[in-house]
Amino acid sequence: MLNRRPLLISRKKKNNADSLDADADIARLEEMGMLFPHSNGNGRCYFDEDDVKIAELVAREIKLDARLDDFAQYAAAMRTLMQEEFNLFHKLVGAAEPTVERVRQLKETADLVHTMLRAKLMRQYIAQK
Repeated sequence: MLNRRPLLISRKKKNNADSLDADADIARLEEMGMLFPHSNGNGRCYFDEDDVKIAELVAREIKLDARLDDFAQYAAAMRTLMQEEFNLFHKLVGAAEPTVERVRQLKETADLVHTMLRAKLMRQYIAQK
């Protein structure tokens, strides 16, 4: 785990007000559920490599004139999707403790369905444009 806060690129707001600062950007990403800080009890926040990569990707888009709030609906949709996948996983597993092989099979199925459905929906949305 990394013990530094991911840095987001500051940018001027459209109305030329003060630029957003990195701490506010990070706090907003945490609030949206895109970053998941950890603490070891001393009050300092830590982010893992995935959090740092997400922050870097968002920062790149901000540099290209995106806004943090552009990611809010995406983060909410991802939470909903993960909850549905979690619910489906438990329904398919049933009451019993799944074997390692069954967990692997369910993960593989979920990953494949997710990838294929995402591709089909993307093609559909592009065709509608």
